Amino acid sequence: MSIVHGPRDLAKDPEDTAFTFPYQPLDASKSEIRIINLKPGTASSPLQCTLQHVTNANKSRALYKALSYTWGAPEPTKILLLDGIQIQVRENLWQALYHIRQQNSTLQLWVDALCINQEDIPERNEQVSRMGTLYNQAEEVIVWLGPEKDGSDVAISFIRHSVTPRPRALASGLSSDLPSSIELRPIVDLLSREYWRRVWIVQEVFRARKIMIYCGHEKLPWKDLAKFFRQVRRLPDNNAQQIATSSEEITTLSHNAATTIIDHRTARLQNLETLLMSYGGSFCCDPRDKVYALVGL
Repeated sequence: MSIVHGPRDLAKDPEDTAFTFPYQPLDASKSEIRIINLKPGTASSPLQCTLQHVTNANKSRALYKALSYTWGAPEPTKILLLDGIQIQVRENLWQALYHIRQQNSTLQLWVDALCINQEDIPERNEQVSRMGTLYNQAEEVIVWLGPEKDGSDVAISFIRHSVTPRPRALASGLSSDLPSSIELRPIVDLLSREYWRRVWIVQEVFRARKIMIYCGHEKLPWKDLAKFFRQVRRLPDNNAQQIATSSEEITTLSHNAATTIIDHRTARLQNLETLLMSYGGSFCCDPRDKVYALVGL
């Protein structure tokens, strides 16, 4: 993490990207981790965070939320304040923090890119080996799909509406409240986002106790997305044909990377061979991560 501007004793030419954030070492004997305190703010406020060391040993559930997201492209970068120092972070992380920030309260988060000193290889290896536990102990895992685009707000609104309990006289399943082709395309696009193809999310999602999905300013409980897919799969073939404009949309709606991980989380699938077969095509920067990300399950 390179510093753009900081206190006088840390100041350096902004063109020199070799200067990194001055992390304080973690105490491994106490199972310490770092969390960030994301300060409240309005839409026009700069992003401000502080770092805090906490002892994570022997806690069944800690008072932080863990962010599950894709790192995205290294460029462009955006600026946030970390302990009063301006640092550069990748666009997708900045967008995630900006959209989940609260207006009136501080949000405690574990975010790998900020809470692990990526330049300290021994620390990074030790913290990565504990990631399954870190996500399991979080009070909630926040899944960040990215900013609003391609009608994602329409998709989430429809999914939320379709799983909302209604009086028995009105409720007859999704078949009585089918998405139009205008609503279906955004749902398909939502399921095709890069997030679902990242191998590390398997561990993050499997080990989570509770998950909230964010996309832009919309949010949706994971359990509601899982319920929506169960309803879709109960649709008779003629209803599926009615809502889709192509056979490809029908297939994508019920068989995709998102539904695969939802099914496996529900079934608590832990067989390594099956996991490797299912997620062998998932994206990661280092091919070895396709094993490391799954072996801990």
